[in-house]
Amino acid sequence: MLQPGVKNMKKQRGFVLAALITFIFGTVSLIFLSYAVVQSKIQSNNDISNRQAYTDEIAAKVGLWYKNNLAAIDSGATPTEAQIIAGANLTVINGMRVMSSNLLPNGPISYRIFVVWVPDVIPDLTTFNQATAVLTPPTPRHRFASSMYVGLPDEANAFNLTQKKLDSLAGALQTYAAAKMLNNSESNLKDYFRPDVCASPQPGTIPCIDSYQNINSAAIQIATGLSAVELRDGWGNDFFGSNLVDSSTGVGDYSSACPAASQPCASSPPYSMSIRVISPFGLTYKKIAIQSIQ
Repeated sequence: MLQPGVKNMKKQRGFVLAALITFIFGTVSLIFLSYAVVQSKIQSNNDISNRQAYTDEIAAKVGLWYKNNLAAIDSGATPTEAQIIAGANLTVINGMRVMSSNLLPNGPISYRIFVVWVPDVIPDLTTFNQATAVLTPPTPRHRFASSMYVGLPDEANAFNLTQKKLDSLAGALQTYAAAKMLNNSESNLKDYFRPDVCASPQPGTIPCIDSYQNINSAAIQIATGLSAVELRDGWGNDFFGSNLVDSSTGVGDYSSACPAASQPCASSPPYSMSIRVISPFGLTYKKIAIQSIQ
C-alpha cells in the first residue's frame, strides 16, 4: 500500500505532464498559426506584386500604341476603353480597366494621360475623371493596383521634331534655289521657287503651287533631296506649302494693272516660298524659304 506522500507525488507528476503536453500542443499550434499568417501575407504581397507588374506592362503597351498613333489619337475624340483595348491589343485579366483623359493643354501642345488599374472587387467602384486625369479607387483597398502613362514627353518630342523638320525643309529649298542660281545667267533676277509657265514646268523644278497643298510629292522630294519621311512633321502629317500664298514671287505682271486676272503680281527679290504645318491641336507653324540675292 502506497504512502500518502507517494500518491501526492504521482498526482503532481501527472499534473506536470499534462501541463507540459498542453504547453507543447499550444506552442506547436501557435507556430502553425503564425506560419499560416506569414504565408497568407506572402501570398497577398505576391498577388499585389503580380497585379502591379501586370498594370505596368499594360500601361507600357498603351504608351507604345499612343506614341505610334499620335496624330490620329490627338485629332479625334477621346478614345473609349474598347478602342484602347483593341488599338493596343491588350489582354484583359482580373477585371482590368483602362481609360484615357481628355486632351490636357500644356503651352503649344496638348497631351493625354492613360490610366490602367485592377480593382479589388467586382463590381468596380473606382472612378476616373477624364477632365483632370484623377483616379479615385474605393477604400479600403487591399489588392488594388494601378499604373499611368503620361503622353507629355511624346508630344513635346513631336513638337520639337516638327520645328527641326521645318527648318530642314526650308534649308533644303534654299539650297535648291542656290544651286539653280549658279547654273543660270539670270542669277537672282529669276524666281527659282516658281516656274515661268505653270502649265509646263521644267523637269527637276518645283511646280506652281497656288494655294497651300500637300508638298510630300515626287517633285519636292527630287528638288530638295528629302525623303517622304523627312517631309512629314513630328506627328506624321505631311507638310504643306505654296510658292504663291505668303510668298514673294518673281513671276507675273509688273504693269500698273497688277495683279492681273491670269497671273499673280510679281515681287522684287528676294523671292520666297512658304511651308507650314497644322498641329493636331489646330496651331499653325510656318517657315519661309528665302532665295539668296547674292
